[in-house]
Order: sequence, then structure tokens, then C-alpha cells
Amino acid sequence: MASSGRKRLSSVGLASAVFAATWAGVFACSTTETSYIEEDDEPETPDAGFDTQPSAESGLGVLTFMPERSYSGYDGTHRFIVPVAVYDSADDLDVTVDDPAAAEIAAKKLTNPVRTDGTTDNGKYFFVTVKKPGTITLTATSQGKRATSTITVADYAPARWAAGEARYENGSGGDPPCTDCHVNGKAIDHSPAALATADDEKIAVVITTGISTSGFPIKIDNQAGGHQWTVTDAERDGLVTYLRSLEPKGFK
Repeated sequence: MASSGRKRLSSVGLASAVFAATWAGVFACSTTETSYIEEDDEPETPDAGFDTQPSAESGLGVLTFMPERSYSGYDGTHRFIVPVAVYDSADDLDVTVDDPAAAEIAAKKLTNPVRTDGTTDNGKYFFVTVKKPGTITLTATSQGKRATSTITVADYAPARWAAGEARYENGSGGDPPCTDCHVNGKAIDHSPAALATADDEKIAVVITTGISTSGFPIKIDNQAGGHQWTVTDAERDGLVTYLRSLEPKGFK
């Protein structure tokens, strides 16, 4: 039985509040940047020259994990990675997982930490490679402070990945393959750097309806129906699985 809908969405970051904002564009055909810093559209008010905010490196702010909640999957065959960041930590930062058998943690850096507005993302980034399904709890500690983040890991059947790869690479039912747009850095990022804060159901809805999680239709140049694809149930579930297995973009 086929699931049909309209065609798709866009992205900017990974934090719950910030990641939610990025979801407004997780699938739109444009470029993206990876950052956990929340945008503030309000103009800054002069403060007579006094710096009232501690620097991100000072350790004087609130130790923060971003995102606080994210999603991934596991199928026993492919690699699934979730990128996370910690803000306002000192050099003694330690990031651990509640069950060492559930995940591996590796420090990473942004390819370009300078944002388009000229500010610098001072987060300390990590790749979390999941090793089994379930709920993973990460804990960051620094200077006596503590913050946590959870990753909900779905248990995927191995065949899902193959179905997703085939739809992604080859297209189906007259619809083009995803690689027509999403190759070689073109179009919006839909790797875990952009999708990790959305659960499987939300990603599936975006694929089949073309409506972003913010409620706006995703438009594509020269595509009358926008980002709305007709997929079988197996293709839909496979695409969710395949996208979760992509290497997170924007890191080195």
C-alpha cells in the first residue's frame, strides 16, 4: 500500500530550541550551517559599554548540552551517529554515557565555526556513535556543574536501510531520486546534523507531505508540487533509516 503526500523542508542546527528552528528548513533546497547557537532577531540594546555576559569559554555561564533530546537508530549493520555540543564548559569538561555498551563518544570540531553573522560558535562538539537500541543518557560535567542529554535509539530491521538507499539513489514511481538535489554538498543538509532532533514520525511526514515541521510547504525550483513525494511504506521507513545513517555534515 503506498503512502502519498505532497513533496518537502530545511535546517540550521541541532539544539531543541535551535534545532526546532532549523527544522523549518531541513529539507528545503538551499544551503545550511551547523550550529547550536540560538538566533536572536532582537536588536541589541547599548549597555553603556559594560560587558554583562561571561564569555563562552569562561565556565561562568550555565553548562548546557545541545540538543537536550535527539533521535537515532540501530540495525546492527550500519553506523548511526548523533552530533552533540556542550556550551559554557571549562578545560575540565568530561562527557560520559550512562551505558558504555550503548554508545561511543568522540570529540569533533566544526569545519567552519564562524557563522554567517560573524559570531563564532564556541561549543565543544562530539560524535555519539550508537551501538544498540534504547535510551542513551549523556552527562557533561565541568567545574562542579552538570548537564544531561538523551538520545532515543530506534531498533531498525536491516532491510529498511537497503530500501531507503534504493529510493534515495534511484527514485521511484516517476519521482526523481533524492540525489538529483542532495549530492556533493548541494541543497539543504539532511544528515543527522540537521535531523537528529526530529523523531521518525516527523521525518516521515515531511517526506510524504512536503510540509515542514513548522507548518510551511517546502518549495523546490521548477517543481510544481514542491517537496511532496509518493512512496511506499517500505520506502518511507527506509528513507528515515537511510538519512539517519548519513555522516553528519559540517565537521572535521
